[in-house]
Amino acid sequence: MSLYNELKRRKVFQVAVAYLVAAWVIAQVADLVFDNVGAPPWVMQIFMFSVAVGFVLAVIFTWAYEVTPEGIKREGDAEVDEAFQHEQNKRLYIVIIVLLAVAILLNLANRPWTQSSDVQPETEQSAATSQADESSDSQSASGEFVPEQSIAVLPFIALTTSADDAFFGKGVAEELLNALAKFPTLKVAARTSAFSFASEDVDLREVGEALNVAHVLEGSVRRSGDRIRITAQLIRAEDGFHLWSETFERRFADIFQIQDEIVEELSRVLQIRLGVGAGAGRAADRQVDPEAYELYLRGLDLWWTRDVTGHRVRAIEAFMQVTELDPGFADGWATYGSSLALSGPEFYPHLEPGSALDVMSAAFNRALEIDPDNARALAGLVYFHVNRQIDIPAAGRFLQKALDVAPNYGFTRYSAAQYYFSVGDQERSTRALKRAILADPLNQTLRRIDFQHESAFGRYPADSPILTHLESCTSIDCDTGHWLLAWAAMAGALHAADHTELRRMRDIFQRVYEGRGAEEYDPEVYEFLMAYADSILGEGDAEYWNNTDFLASNAVGIMSSDASVLARHGRSEEALAILEDVAREGRFFASRGVPYVLWPGRFEIPEHIRRDPRYHEIWTLPGMPEIELARRANGLAAGLPLPVE
Repeated sequence: MSLYNELKRRKVFQVAVAYLVAAWVIAQVADLVFDNVGAPPWVMQIFMFSVAVGFVLAVIFTWAYEVTPEGIKREGDAEVDEAFQHEQNKRLYIVIIVLLAVAILLNLANRPWTQSSDVQPETEQSAATSQADESSDSQSASGEFVPEQSIAVLPFIALTTSADDAFFGKGVAEELLNALAKFPTLKVAARTSAFSFASEDVDLREVGEALNVAHVLEGSVRRSGDRIRITAQLIRAEDGFHLWSETFERRFADIFQIQDEIVEELSRVLQIRLGVGAGAGRAADRQVDPEAYELYLRGLDLWWTRDVTGHRVRAIEAFMQVTELDPGFADGWATYGSSLALSGPEFYPHLEPGSALDVMSAAFNRALEIDPDNARALAGLVYFHVNRQIDIPAAGRFLQKALDVAPNYGFTRYSAAQYYFSVGDQERSTRALKRAILADPLNQTLRRIDFQHESAFGRYPADSPILTHLESCTSIDCDTGHWLLAWAAMAGALHAADHTELRRMRDIFQRVYEGRGAEEYDPEVYEFLMAYADSILGEGDAEYWNNTDFLASNAVGIMSSDASVLARHGRSEEALAILEDVAREGRFFASRGVPYVLWPGRFEIPEHIRRDPRYHEIWTLPGMPEIELARRANGLAAGLPLPVE
């Protein structure tokens, strides 16, 4: 008899299959139990080793022994009739089928049945899917539910006293964060919120609660000469249990390979434990100039502290130098283009007047030539074509691809909100911005813009957390962040023209300004908004609006909104001049000048300006007709041109 037939006769195959299926089922249950009791990793390793040894013993036992009606006997001494063997085989098959059914049920129970809630620019979703997704998000924001498929990446700690290593540790962590944002079903806390926890002795439970994440990735970096060592560890925030830890040591020039290895290992761990699917790090098919990459990380560090005087200018200059040092580095071009698009002319004095838009466009195009799926470039182009060189169809196409490539990237969500805001889609704009805030709950800039959007929509949020935050600061400890929030709150109250809220915001605005006054804040913005508030409340000085030298400036601070105020006070020529300048710069939808002028309220452009031929000329500039068409299609006619009389 052949070996195959003998193995089949002695039921070795059937027993082996039954054992493996049973072992898989038991392993799933054991993994769940060990996780819940906080067992160390070696317990699971011993368990799996025991299962492997048991498999070998089971096969040997099945080969050597036979089950008979009289009991277990050595195979050579056993005499079993055919009917008994048939009954045994039947029972064994039943056991295998039952175990397979249990295995399938366990697999289905652990599968993440999440649906993407991305609001696509050219397609519609069912209401049921949108509502279910928003319900899940609101649960997370309230702290009632922490999604298991969620992670925060903390800045990696430098193990030397070098200031260079400090910003390098932040840069490595940010690169890993951006790579993880490409996992479709993984919620990744954004940089601003995650990096607010930069202490070595941070309480991970506090991180999990504040950012509403279940897991934390932290680590350290040490550089010595041209060598670098990076240690990364994945930790469960609830109890500090270490799920994975690894140390990588390479030449500094191989930094991208290290990042890829970390992401690949994380992908494997997250797939096993969370079922989030495979992910990919940056493409490591070429070397990036080490000097350029270090300067790039330094620029990122400056960019994220851009409210500090001079940091934004230095960051932009650093990104420009990166593109010169390594013209083949896609992220260098993408970051240079994005930083320019998000900044006003005063922050890039190195560019020739009138050349900025061409430089931005060239930077984005170069980034996509090198890496067609570069998330930063795609999201940056959405913002660019909404705020600077207006092209709504192009912005929609880039948004579609950005959502496909990196759906959880914070800049993508923010750019999506800007896109929908510009075309007058209130629901989608609100949803995109709320999702950005869910990923970055401690980002005051996002909360400020959310406040502005809600105010523009006629939903002035009197109970907003930012107002509570403002009321808690005194004139001494109010900083630049408070000033920007106070400016947004004041503008929102003016647009709503709610006298009670306007008086409340005027008091807060005054207290914040008096803290540091003209030394740090813009006295012209303060004077303009306070005068407008007084005029609404019937307490103003009419002579203020006759100050030609002051009102002739188009840099008062809230740009197109200033024009509406001037027009309401009989200064139509100055109003039209401001609107023309703003439109030529493509700044109607920039975050510092939220276009209240195109939403019903006190800042809406008055009717006599909307009938002026010069205002009609503005709406013939590139990109503006498409915005008008989209807004009318969404049922919004506020601020749009009216027939000339």
